[in-house]
Amino acid sequence: MREYINLYKRWEEIGIPITRLHDIPWTADEAVDIRYIFPDMSKDASDEKNYSFLPTDDFIQPIVTGSLEQRADLPTAKKNTYKTKILYRLGESIQHSRRKEKIYPPLDYEKWSDVCLGIIKHYNEGWADGYHDDIKYWEIWNEPDIRYENNTGKIGPSQWKGTDEDYYRLYEVASLRIKQSFPNLKVGGPATSGQGKFENGEFVVDKFQAGFMALCKAKKLPFDFYSWHTYTGDPSEYKKKAIALRAWLDMNGYGETELILDEWNGGGDAGQDHGGVSMTGFAGFVLTSLLDSPLDGANYYCADTNPWSMFDNWGKPRKTFYAFKAFRMLLDTPVLIEVKEIEAGKSIYAAGKNEENSEVTIMLSNYQNPKATYDFKLSNLPWSGNSTIEVFVVDEKYNLECKEKHSIRRSLPVLTIKSQTSSVVVVKIKKF
Repeated sequence: MREYINLYKRWEEIGIPITRLHDIPWTADEAVDIRYIFPDMSKDASDEKNYSFLPTDDFIQPIVTGSLEQRADLPTAKKNTYKTKILYRLGESIQHSRRKEKIYPPLDYEKWSDVCLGIIKHYNEGWADGYHDDIKYWEIWNEPDIRYENNTGKIGPSQWKGTDEDYYRLYEVASLRIKQSFPNLKVGGPATSGQGKFENGEFVVDKFQAGFMALCKAKKLPFDFYSWHTYTGDPSEYKKKAIALRAWLDMNGYGETELILDEWNGGGDAGQDHGGVSMTGFAGFVLTSLLDSPLDGANYYCADTNPWSMFDNWGKPRKTFYAFKAFRMLLDTPVLIEVKEIEAGKSIYAAGKNEENSEVTIMLSNYQNPKATYDFKLSNLPWSGNSTIEVFVVDEKYNLECKEKHSIRRSLPVLTIKSQTSSVVVVKIKKF
């Protein structure tokens, strides 16, 4: 969120469970970054005067409190029923400029780790006029495998100007230092943009992942969560990768390591209309398919005022926001009945009911099936007697408004849903 735009209420509408701090489109757009908070690495990391926390404080606290003015730890602070957790990325934002200054490996890995400890103390223990935000997840760097200039000679964005081994060393030192000082926190990474590829139906991890896993096993490093990113035009790819990566972690003895997809969106570049109607069915498809996957968490990129976001530059919701709001309606009936991909990569639905057995929700996401008609056989509803049916639509015309509402006597053998390409339809069936 930008300093003068508070998106908290919108986040509350869709119930965002965890927020990852990275690539801040804000008044101070390098907030959160190590070099922004601790600009002179020659200084003493134990001295609070050498840190510049205030801009990052001003960014994080509205996420914690829901207010642009409040501290969460004051007695007068408003108590919110909704609260999002935070995953803090330690490192630097992506650097799109021709000259890369921030993304080199630290000259002193121990000193860099000392700064990380200072940041954690500030936000979790109140050090340096800090806070008690109870941030549990701490991620070491972002996409260290993106090195366009190193690999191709091409000018472009980059996240790491070192080698694979340089990153492995950074992770080793920082993860051990953080875990030794804060054993109850969760430390992970490597937040890579690529992970490998499917060959003859089998997923083969790339060189970077293989080396990272070998390091963690050989040195017995803290590895509480494995984070990864994917941008693709195939909405079914996320679930396939999640299943493959979960199996890879388990096979290597990391069955307790959480699997977190902490960046996902459609393929293409920032010029694509990521928040627009063309991505509505895509977002709905991915969210639905991940219900039936081994993921422990996922972060859409993004829910701020970035060009890739579900909000525009002024915080107005775009179409993908309503896809997420539709998904929240499904989650409000939390007993999952079924998830089924109707046509591979094109359409999918999920159904759930509430614990009181008085309400059923069906969410249908149509990504690439023009003017499709789907018939759902309604049998074994968890109540007998009459029902109400409401149909909500997200498409080029509707923003999750109720398009139809009617009552039915006893049972309706078939429910017909019409949808168009890149749309989401939610059906609420309630006992009355």
